Amino acid sequence: MSLRLFHAGDELEMVQWGQPGAEDGMAPWWTGQNLHEAHKVPASKVEILEVLQPLPAPCPAHLIPDATGAEAFHDAYRNAIAHRAVFVAVECEDRDQWTVKADTLPAGPGHTVSETVHEAIRAAMTRLVDRREADLDAYKGPVYFMMHGLRGELRARELAAALHAALYADLEPLARAVPAVY
Repeated sequence: MSLRLFHAGDELEMVQWGQPGAEDGMAPWWTGQNLHEAHKVPASKVEILEVLQPLPAPCPAHLIPDATGAEAFHDAYRNAIAHRAVFVAVECEDRDQWTVKADTLPAGPGHTVSETVHEAIRAAMTRLVDRREADLDAYKGPVYFMMHGLRGELRARELAAALHAALYADLEPLARAVPAVY
């Protein structure tokens, strides 16, 4: 591991592990999730400026992060990792074309998605492609999901929220957003 100097005024997004609700504040802070590469900082040397909150699971459409641009994408993805949650976001491609992205890896190995849920998601995404609501290059999992070419931010947010709910085993929003009978 390399040595890293921290200076007063440095701002970092860091991770602290411990029991939920524990108030001792003595657990060290880490500069990343990979403990082999991260730097450890004693809790007594850290001033907390902001605690990033996880997205609710499932996340309502109006709270789905807009991850347009590399920095916004990385911020949203790091937030999902920090809270061991399924990543979900929308991105503006151009004018009124949107992308929906979801990834179950940040939720960790304890988060599983059943084959029934995977099949429902694949079928819904296939219907969207067949109806020309999403481009042909839709990526249908099993871990990472992406749909390009969605017309309109509201529709993209609706589909992202439905996909997020499905990845937490609630298929009703997906069935409403992408009905089998058109």
